[in-house]
Amino acid sequence: MPPGWHRIESQEVGLSIAVPKGWIDLDVETGEFTDALKKAGISGAPAEAIEKGAAALAGRSILYVVDAAGADGGYVDNISAVCAPGGGVKADQLENAAKVGLARLGADDIRSSSLTIGGMPAAKVSYSLNAGVDARAVQFRILAPEDTLCAVTFGMKPGTEIKELDRIAGTVRPLM
Repeated sequence: MPPGWHRIESQEVGLSIAVPKGWIDLDVETGEFTDALKKAGISGAPAEAIEKGAAALAGRSILYVVDAAGADGGYVDNISAVCAPGGGVKADQLENAAKVGLARLGADDIRSSSLTIGGMPAAKVSYSLNAGVDARAVQFRILAPEDTLCAVTFGMKPGTEIKELDRIAGTVRPLM
């Protein structure tokens, strides 16, 4: 893990990820993210943007991490992650399955590649989506042990990139 980074993990989701300083995790399952923002010293428009994104995920068992240090008025870079049974998906099917699933959700400008993360087969898929707000996203689908499929999605404002996206993705590890 690079110096200055910290590891965030969720036993409920079954995943851990390392992120740079300034990124914080929010408990969207309980909806108790206001206190986390206050602790991080985030208020005003950035806090409102983060709360809006987190509220859309409230009640879900999901690892949700935001770049609190880079938050600006209307949008905040974020990472959401879930793990679920893989349904028998094989490594050579990951990339196509991700593209088909995202297209069904209305994604467009889909580009993909295969890779390995932590010794596990993975697919990297970038796409655009309008889900109330225009967003650009990159999703990593990782085939973890015991027929588990983890989806780690990086959301960012169109026209921008998360500087450390690939380095962060490389730190994803299942907790199995």
